[in-house]
Amino acid sequence: MKDNLKLNIALILFLVISIIILPTIIGRGGIDNKSVNNQEIPNYIYKFTTDLLNMRTGPGIEFEKIITIPRGHKVQVLEEENDWSKIIYQGKTGYSSSKYLSDKLGEELLEDN
Repeated sequence: MKDNLKLNIALILFLVISIIILPTIIGRGGIDNKSVNNQEIPNYIYKFTTDLLNMRTGPGIEFEKIITIPRGHKVQVLEEENDWSKIIYQGKTGYSSSKYLSDKLGEELLEDN
């Protein structure tokens, strides 16, 4: 019976460490920007739309429109080149003009939403 109790306590401690303590240590920078096998961990960049924004199949207005993103919505930016950004929005990937994306969500955008 005492062996079962010791085993249960050890299991509970293991769970507490792995579920609560370990993620806290990792979140404080305990792990740098490298993962196992020296693979880079991507740093996600997010921006906000400053106006209605067309997402297109390629980097130019001649490409087909996929979706129009409302003003003030957050998109993930994968790459930027020649005033166009490759973005992800609602699970869709496409290209949008970089001039309609901002690092910060301005107060004027918050009032409209």
